[in-house]
Amino acid sequence: MQILIRTGSSPEIGGGHITRTMALADTLHSLGAEITFALRGNCALKNHYHFKSICLPGKPGEMPGITRDEWDILVHYLDFYDAIITDAYEIGVKELTSLASTRKLVACIDDRLGNFCGAHLVINQNPYANALGLQISEGARLLYGPRYAMLRSEIAKARFISPPDPPPYRVAIMIGSSDLMGATAPLISAMAGAKTSLPVRIDAILGHMAPTLEAVQKAVSKADHAKLHINPPNLAQLLATSHVAIIAAGTSALELACLGVPAVMVVVAKNQESSAAAWHELGVHISVGFFEEGIEEYAAEKVISLLNDCELRSSMSAKGKAIVDGLGTVRVAREIVKAIEKRHGEAA
Repeated sequence: MQILIRTGSSPEIGGGHITRTMALADTLHSLGAEITFALRGNCALKNHYHFKSICLPGKPGEMPGITRDEWDILVHYLDFYDAIITDAYEIGVKELTSLASTRKLVACIDDRLGNFCGAHLVINQNPYANALGLQISEGARLLYGPRYAMLRSEIAKARFISPPDPPPYRVAIMIGSSDLMGATAPLISAMAGAKTSLPVRIDAILGHMAPTLEAVQKAVSKADHAKLHINPPNLAQLLATSHVAIIAAGTSALELACLGVPAVMVVVAKNQESSAAAWHELGVHISVGFFEEGIEEYAAEKVISLLNDCELRSSMSAKGKAIVDGLGTVRVAREIVKAIEKRHGEAA
């Protein structure tokens, strides 16, 4: 079984697409599938030696649409695969419909509010997905909501880890590996200066290529009991042992819900707004809205309030774990394998 995955990442669009498709690819590989990634620009897949990759023309995250050269490459390679999984904003309804005309299985992972006629499987893992009223092709299958959250296996395993009894209270700050809005440093400073008698330890998490790395290092150096973790290999454990987190309202919100760690969310991209509102309404995380000057102090106040309310933290933790059980990646992978096997049977 050969599967092609078209995805990508960049500082502008973040790393959530790569994170969830890598998690899905690992699970599909464990079910016997051979995986190839089609990526723009840098195609290196670190620590994934069992996956092949195809380099596509263009820059990661470049919009809008895909070029004719990229399309020709995708269609050419598709002859050698049983299915294509897309997780890229630049691939829309027109491209999905054309891909489906090749008679290959087409699975689309997306967070948008659009029309997905053409794809045979549509996966939207966000908590607002069931309210979208997505239009899909006749006979297609829609997998929606956090039940199908595609999380890394280490996150699913770490949900059974609990934070140590305080003191100190551990607060993780993780606003995406690229920290595009530059929110991490101000949030560290706000937490370090928050008025509280509670002993608080801050764990700031950042990617090594983040343009704000120097500013974050400076903020950490000025804060008491703060530590910077750059691409930590023990990320799941680091998050699971936190009492509260400050995060962007993207993939991290699903991960923290699975781990049972209540979070204060800042919105750093327009496509996170619906997710933030849904998590807030569900009582799993608290949204403070779009990141802008002054919001970091409000976020710090919310964190301190949570640290002082053990009962509320426990309630939010239980709700998160009930909504995201850590099995979503397996569910999606099995649906894809089942769909491919069904098409093989129909063709026989």
